[in-house]
Amino acid sequence: MSLVQRLVARKKQADSVQKLVDRFKGAKAPMGPMVIGPKGLQQPGGTGLTLQEGAAYWMGASTSPKMVIVTDVTDDRVKFKTYPFTGSPQVLERWIAADLFAKGTETYLRMYGSHMDPGLKHSLESLLRGGKGRKEDMDDYRPVTMTLAPVDDQKGEDLWYAAEEYGGVGGQQQGDGTMHYVVDTEKRNVERAKNDRRFKVLEVKNRSAD
Repeated sequence: MSLVQRLVARKKQADSVQKLVDRFKGAKAPMGPMVIGPKGLQQPGGTGLTLQEGAAYWMGASTSPKMVIVTDVTDDRVKFKTYPFTGSPQVLERWIAADLFAKGTETYLRMYGSHMDPGLKHSLESLLRGGKGRKEDMDDYRPVTMTLAPVDDQKGEDLWYAAEEYGGVGGQQQGDGTMHYVVDTEKRNVERAKNDRRFKVLEVKNRSAD
């Protein structure tokens, strides 16, 4: 190859490199934060989610999301407590919280929505659509154990399945043959049990969360 040919080839190569550099200089970098998903880096979810102080969500990208209640929302931060809502609030950047809350809430609704309290289910669905949710009282979700006994006209009846409407049940056989039902539940269910004509609420004790 002659000197002239080598110079022409080098010039073409330099031009090609410069065009490549110019192309990258003009290219727009991905806007905003990214998260790692099943298909690698991707845009975060939750862009349409309402982040509302006092509202409940489920958090996490796994099949076992955790219930959280938001305590404060700012333009860039979200504070929240995780069930059973003891201890100090945790803090996440707003976009991370929206992504984790949306994924966890969608998963929980898909898995357990048909068995949920209708009011809470409606609140979660509304928040996912960008609407308003209901405000939760953390104390309503305090873990308790309540002891139920059948009312007089229900003695002798098997009320095990009825007691399971309130939580996990254990039984205590009494000396007269009556069954007492020991139910691990939440405080919000105690008032409902008191209005249940099948039972008397004998005792309510606080318990540690499972």
